[in-house]
Amino acid sequence: MADGPETPPNYEEQFAHRFSLEDPEYQQYVNRPANPPPLVEDWRGRGGGHNQGRDNRYQDRGGFDIVLVSDVLL
Repeated sequence: MADGPETPPNYEEQFAHRFSLEDPEYQQYVNRPANPPPLVEDWRGRGGGHNQGRDNRYQDRGGFDIVLVSDVLL
């Protein structure tokens, strides 16, 4: 059992300057140099662009021929 009533921590006072100019830990984080971008080699190495070639949707099935209006009128 507790010896007496404990006062709850005052978080408003503890974190009043958190993530501000007065927070040295946050300022150290903000002022650090930026991380270099990751190196990703051959990120489009498989299958070409836009997933063409994965299925037969883009294959010419030969079912439809394009007929120009000028060819029909002749």
